[in-house]
Amino acid sequence: SNSGEIYYDSSTGKLKAIENNGAPQDIIKSATTRNLNVMELSAAGLLPNITGHTTTTLPDGYVLIVGGYNGSGHLSRAYLYDPNTNAVQLLENGPTYTRAYHTATLAQRSDGKWVVVIIGGLVNPANRLTTDEYYVVDERKFYTISGGAGVRYHTATLLKNNKILVCGGESSPAGPPDNATYLYDVNNDSRINVADSY
Repeated sequence: SNSGEIYYDSSTGKLKAIENNGAPQDIIKSATTRNLNVMELSAAGLLPNITGHTTTTLPDGYVLIVGGYNGSGHLSRAYLYDPNTNAVQLLENGPTYTRAYHTATLAQRSDGKWVVVIIGGLVNPANRLTTDEYYVVDERKFYTISGGAGVRYHTATLLKNNKILVCGGESSPAGPPDNATYLYDVNNDSRINVADSY
């Protein structure tokens, strides 16, 4: 096997990665990709089998899992996963809207609070969401933001000026790619359209 290769170990039910020394390493604590933790947690019966969700590692070490599609509908649920104990907690104050194929971006506001900004996605297979949300880490609570762009499959990148650059995606499930570009200001929850789109 090659270094960096990921495979499923059927004897342990875990995803593993090959390290430089050739030894397999469990990757249950890795939250660098969308689905690695959730695949294992779903197999263990700790989470529903979902896709189109987001996983975000928080400053306190927990992983926030938001939304997704479970094969029959989009979800308005959020979970906290503790990599140290392998425990999953369903958040009582979850998202307001069902949502899948969105983005989740961690940022720190000027007041010091950490937030996860949830942008776009679909509320069901035919309808996009034009209301975004943000999660306040120390409150463990979601808040809504009106006036979103209503896209899915877009990118959301945190810039050094504490604004999130939102690009592309689809604004219609059957439509062409969207060339909309805007900035989301983390400090005041405002959206700034960018005149030059790609």
